[in-house]
Amino acid sequence: MPAGATVGGFSVRSAGIEIRGRCPAGSVMLVVALAANSIGRADSAALYGIHWWGYTQGQSIDQTPATLLDCPAYGGWDLETLLTHEGYFWGPWYILPLYAHLATQQNMTVITRVDYRWSETVPAPGNPDSPGWPAAVVDLVNTLADFCHIWVIGNEPNHIGAYEHWPDGTIPPADYAAIYRSVRNAIHTSARSSRLGPHVVLFTPVAPNPTSNDWLAEAIDAVPHEEIDGFAIHAYARMWISFHDQFASQLQVIDAKGLRDRPVYMTEMGIYAQPGNLTEEAAAAAFCREAFADVNTWNQGLGHHNIIGMTWFVYDSNQQNTGIWNPFSVEYYLGEGYPLGDPNDLFTAFEQTVDMRYPAGLVGTRGWPVPADFDRDGDVDAADFDHFRDCATGPAIPQWLSDCLDTRLDSDVDVDQMDFAIFQRCFSGQGRSADPLCRW
Repeated sequence: MPAGATVGGFSVRSAGIEIRGRCPAGSVMLVVALAANSIGRADSAALYGIHWWGYTQGQSIDQTPATLLDCPAYGGWDLETLLTHEGYFWGPWYILPLYAHLATQQNMTVITRVDYRWSETVPAPGNPDSPGWPAAVVDLVNTLADFCHIWVIGNEPNHIGAYEHWPDGTIPPADYAAIYRSVRNAIHTSARSSRLGPHVVLFTPVAPNPTSNDWLAEAIDAVPHEEIDGFAIHAYARMWISFHDQFASQLQVIDAKGLRDRPVYMTEMGIYAQPGNLTEEAAAAAFCREAFADVNTWNQGLGHHNIIGMTWFVYDSNQQNTGIWNPFSVEYYLGEGYPLGDPNDLFTAFEQTVDMRYPAGLVGTRGWPVPADFDRDGDVDAADFDHFRDCATGPAIPQWLSDCLDTRLDSDVDVDQMDFAIFQRCFSGQGRSADPLCRW
């Protein structure tokens, strides 16, 4: 693997690793350099995140979200919403200082949702801005590419009656698919590269409702699968089906279309809690703990399409959010309702969730056990290599240590170049699902 290579959106920083085994005479028999000593995900290694950090240009950047997420020690995800035709306040130059701060000072990975306008998430046919919208999105991407490489195109296009200039206020699946393709391909062909990794252009999240999965399936069918980079999904409490069934059913649709290897991010999740109602705040606190735990458990299951990160809608209460979304806001409940430290306080519940240190999900689907996945975390990476290196013996020297038996990857009892050849075939990189059939 060459120095500086990228794998599926994750950066690989290289340095030499030596495996040394000794033959009976004591000379070095096996010296192998693997260009992956420092294999690091450019993106967050945590599951948890927030929607809207809260930012006002010219003011000091709020550090309370950093405290909540234990930044920069652990970091997390932040979802920001930008609009190409809604004025300076919602454009990239306004928020660029926040992006720079989060990426360079707080160990955060920013996901950007790109809309046309609030009343028209993507431009309708006949809109004079429609032909030039892909180029407008590329301009936005170019402004922020040093600090972001994950982009969501549009938002909940199946939302009934929500969008101007579209029939019935809803965007047909095929029309969204055509817009996604044109914007996604424009980014990949025309946008400048990001230092964080290849651009990942996510398919829109659907508005959770009884027909949302049908809309999603039709939209996927209208795009060549090789042109879908990944997916954003939404799931909420108190809907017609459970939070769990919402995300699991959307993943089932994606998997049924043969896209089990694509990254999935939950870019909105949350619960409405009526301000002033302590019972509802307590329910929101409980949901916060349960929802993150639920997805973390799901991500560990064999055959489960993983959710990489989750951003709670919303954190901010008084900057990007002008107050309309306060019933969902973590920041709002920091100063309202139950006091900080009470388990029924939503802010406290989020802190407790962060303290669980749930890891980010894998890219794609967790497979069956892989021979070289010694720590059984679903990938084959530098941590597994460290174990292999410690157990290497060289040809014809049996390896009988109980902790090293798993490194005997071929049919004999030593750990030598033949075993390392299998390890190389199985190597996936951190956070990437490894192939359970890699031995052959």
